[in-house]
Amino acid sequence: MSQSSEEKQKLLIIVYDRAIEEDMMRTIQSLNVTGYTKLFGAHGLGGRGMKQGDPIFPGLNNILIIQTNESNAHRIVKAVREMQSQYILKPGITIWSMDVQVL
Repeated sequence: MSQSSEEKQKLLIIVYDRAIEEDMMRTIQSLNVTGYTKLFGAHGLGGRGMKQGDPIFPGLNNILIIQTNESNAHRIVKAVREMQSQYILKPGITIWSMDVQVL
């Protein structure tokens, strides 16, 4: 993740249904993302309902955090949305993008 301090940096936070873990990581790896942080087993409430990993609210999310330059951020978002569109029943994927400064 060592990028020039001159480049505008973005932080992508991608929350996705853990059922699509393999497809998500294949997509990220195909883009040659050089670094990320991943969190597993996140609980939450969103467009696909409550996820708490129990019989009443089954399912969990994973979270990817990626710091990259602006053009790569656009490529990542586009590729993730294309991957998502290949499913008949669209899996829950939420992406936040914010400007960041690496300190």
